[in-house]
Amino acid sequence: PPAHWAVRKPSDVAAKAKVLVESKQKEVNSSWLSRESYRDEKTPVVVKALHKAGRFQFGHRESDIAYFELLYLELLRGEPGIPVLYGGWATKSHIVWVTSDGGASVGKGLGRSSDPAKLSKAYDHRARKHPIEVARAWFRCFRSFGERGGFVLTDFKPEQFTLDALGDIYLVDGPAPNDGAIATFARKHFTAGVASDIIIPGAEPKTLPRHIDLEPGAPWPCPADEPIVCAKRTYKQHHCADSHCETKRARGAPELAACRGGTCDAFDWRAHVYDVASRDWLLPRVISLAFDRSDATRLEALSARMLAHDPDARPSFDELLSMLD
Repeated sequence: PPAHWAVRKPSDVAAKAKVLVESKQKEVNSSWLSRESYRDEKTPVVVKALHKAGRFQFGHRESDIAYFELLYLELLRGEPGIPVLYGGWATKSHIVWVTSDGGASVGKGLGRSSDPAKLSKAYDHRARKHPIEVARAWFRCFRSFGERGGFVLTDFKPEQFTLDALGDIYLVDGPAPNDGAIATFARKHFTAGVASDIIIPGAEPKTLPRHIDLEPGAPWPCPADEPIVCAKRTYKQHHCADSHCETKRARGAPELAACRGGTCDAFDWRAHVYDVASRDWLLPRVISLAFDRSDATRLEALSARMLAHDPDARPSFDELLSMLD
C-alpha cells in the first residue's frame, strides 16, 4: 500500500457501527478509524467491500469496479467533492477500501416516473436558505471529477452524492474514467481487451467495447435509424432517451444518444454541465426552492447557458464558479 495510507489492514478500522448499503455486489458500512493516532478523535469513515471479488485481476468485473474507484479517489485526492481515501486491503473474497464520511445522501430514487427522486430534508432546507452556496457546491464537485479528472458518472442518481454539515457535496461512488490523463493511464491495463475495441474516428468500426465503464463516451458504431444504441453507453437514468423519464427536462445531453453517419457522437464531462441544469433534483430544484428570488434569477440565467445543444457552447464548471463569484 502507498506509504501515506493510514488504513492498510482490517485492524486499522473499528467494528462496524451501521450498515449503510447492502446488495449482492457491495456492502457499505459506517465505522471509525481505530489506529492509535485517531482513537481519541474517533474519525468517522465509510468502509466499502465488494463481495466475491477474489484475487484482484484486471478485466474481472468486481476488480475493475474497485480499481476505477480507487483511481478516482487517489488521483483526485484533495479536490472539492472528493472523499478522502484512507486506504484499504484485499482478502481472498473481498476488496475493501475506507473513505471519509461525506454525510447523508442527497436523496433516493432514479428520477424517473417509476422511481422519482426523493430529496432529503437537509438538502431542501439548504437549497431554500442558501441556493447560491448549494449551486456552488454542485459546480465544485462536478468540476473536480469531470472537468479536472476526465471522469463521467454513468450511474447518475441522487444517492451517489452526499451532503455534509458544512454544505459540501461529495460524489461517493466511483465514476468512469473517460478522457484525459487519468483515463489514458487506466487504459494501459486493458490494452488486450477494451482498447482494441475502441472506435477511432475515420477508421472502420469494429465491435462494441466490452467494458463501457472504461470509456463510455467513445464513438460507438450505430445504425442510422437506431440512436438508442448510442444511449446504451450510459445507464437509463443518465441518458433518459426514451419514455421512462419523469419529465422531458430530465433528459440527458443530446450527444448521449446522437447517431451521425453510422457513428455515435463522442461525449465527455460537458454532458454533466447539461445534467446539472436539466435534472429536477439538481439546479431546477434549487431554483424552485430558493427563498431569495433574486438568487433564483441568477441561477436561471446560468441554467439557460448550460442547456446549450452544442457542448462547445456550454460554460465550463470553472467558468460557472467565476460567474457566481
